[in-house]
Amino acid sequence: MKELAPRRLDIKVLTHNVLFNKATPELGHIVKAHNIDIACLQEAGTDIPDALGGLLLAAHTMLLGHHRVGLATYYNPQRWRTARVSSHPLTPTKVTEFLTINPRGNRLLEVRLFPAAEGEAGLVVANGHASNLLALKSGRLRQLVEGGQITRDAAFAHHSSGIAVYDTNLPYLTAEEIRIVEKETGLRYAGPPQGVATYKKYPGIMERLSDPGKKTFDRVLVTPDLEQATVEALPRNATSSDHIAVVAYI
Repeated sequence: MKELAPRRLDIKVLTHNVLFNKATPELGHIVKAHNIDIACLQEAGTDIPDALGGLLLAAHTMLLGHHRVGLATYYNPQRWRTARVSSHPLTPTKVTEFLTINPRGNRLLEVRLFPAAEGEAGLVVANGHASNLLALKSGRLRQLVEGGQITRDAAFAHHSSGIAVYDTNLPYLTAEEIRIVEKETGLRYAGPPQGVATYKKYPGIMERLSDPGKKTFDRVLVTPDLEQATVEALPRNATSSDHIAVVAYI
C-alpha cells in the first residue's frame, strides 16, 4: 500500500486513566479548556456519561460486554462520525513463570472515525490498557507492541492515519526498547518524553521503579505520516486521578 504523505490533522487527543471514574467529572472542563477533539479514558466505570465537554461517546468496553477495566473513547461530532468499533484482547502476562494474570481487562478499543465533512481526514484511534505492575515488564512491553500492530494494520487497511494511546504500566522505557517498539509496530513513538511524569507518587516498593514523580506510564504511538505529533502532560493537580492527563497534538 502506498504510504500516506506527511500531514498534520490539527487535533488534540486526551488520554487519561480516570481511576474507576473518580476523575471523569473533572474532564468536561479540561476538554473545553483545551479544545480536545478526542478523549480516551482508561479504568472508566459503568456510569460514564454519553457526552463529555461537547464530545460524544463512541464506545465503551463495558458496553461491549467486557467487564473489569473499562475503556472509553469520545470524539468531536463536528469533525467525525463513528464508523466502526472493535475490542481486541491483549495477550495474558505472567507475574511469575507459574502464575498468569486474568487478561479480561487488558484490551485495546479500536474506533475508526469517518470525517463528518468532505475534505477532512479519517482516523483510527486505539485506546489500550496493559497488565498491572505485578506483571513481568516483558509481558507489558509485548502488549504495547501488540496494540501498536493492531493499530497499524487497521490504519493501513483503510488508508488512514492512526494513533494508539496506552496506559502501559511501564514506568520507564529505554531507548533500545522504544526502538524495538517502533521497529515491530511500524509506528512512531510520539511521547511523552522520558522523565515527564504521567503517574503520581506511588508509596512503597513501586516507588523504586523509577525516580519519584517521574513515572511515564502513558504512551502515544502514531503512524509515520503524523511525523509532527507531539505530546505533553497536563499539570499534576488537573484531576484527582493517580495518573496525570496527557494531550497529544496531532
